[in-house]
Amino acid sequence: MAEREEVVVRPLLRYEEFEDAVKVQELAWGMPEIERVPAHVLIAAAKNGGVVLGAFEPSSGRLIGFVFGFTGLGPEGPYHYSHMMGVVPEWQGRGVGFRLKMAQREAALSRGLRLIEWTFDPLQRGNSRLNLGKLGVVIRTYVRSYYGEMLDEVNRGIPSDRVVAEWFLDSERVRAITAAERPPPTPGELLDRGAVVCLDSRPEGDRLRRPRVLGVRSKAELALVEIPWSVSEYRREGRLDLLREWRAATAEVFEKLMGLGFLDVDLAQDRKRRRCFHVFVRASLEEVLSSAPWW
Repeated sequence: MAEREEVVVRPLLRYEEFEDAVKVQELAWGMPEIERVPAHVLIAAAKNGGVVLGAFEPSSGRLIGFVFGFTGLGPEGPYHYSHMMGVVPEWQGRGVGFRLKMAQREAALSRGLRLIEWTFDPLQRGNSRLNLGKLGVVIRTYVRSYYGEMLDEVNRGIPSDRVVAEWFLDSERVRAITAAERPPPTPGELLDRGAVVCLDSRPEGDRLRRPRVLGVRSKAELALVEIPWSVSEYRREGRLDLLREWRAATAEVFEKLMGLGFLDVDLAQDRKRRRCFHVFVRASLEEVLSSAPWW
């Protein structure tokens, strides 16, 4: 907790800071130069209504993370679109992403905006936990191959499917979830509440698992969809074939659940067994936003 308080989060100001944000992209994702957002684009956004915030290491003043977004326009009016957030590897998992998103929330609210949207890979456990369990986003949309083929080390070799995170900034759900950190629910707790498992897995070697689609029951009210515990382990083992199986299986089940009116609202974890599941609830958006925790 002390680390969260010591990190300085503020807008990027000097040209060198925007250049450092380009370096963060390389370090965070192993992103090739052709795919990085260049400094001049970040500067243009910052000077024309966009939000470009940096997280600075307290001891050295080094930029260790940044978030970048701009105003979008949808059928219901303007919103803030968060295009990119990255944190250097040695600071990942230490609350920097949460600090950046909360600062971005304040910037959007100060502009009169009540919604931030972004996309993320639902196979990534850390991002899913942050977005759903710590920020309180709601997911209603799954998009296959959102970015086409990607070349960075995090995304290379599998389809760039994404879910759309909707962060309703002044909802009761978001206020409650961001106000106090809570442990993630466990799969066992949710099974006791009547959850149905729509996708699980079986062992494939010592640490990897192969997905198994169990199907979607149309009468279920609470559903669990497993994802890999660590995508990076599959890459280290050279098992892109298994990652592609996970991508295809989760795409099928996510789309079916969303077509039946389910919303993705949390990530359940069992650390001892190294298993994690996206949690879907059949409810209206208004019901989910008006209460937290939803279960």
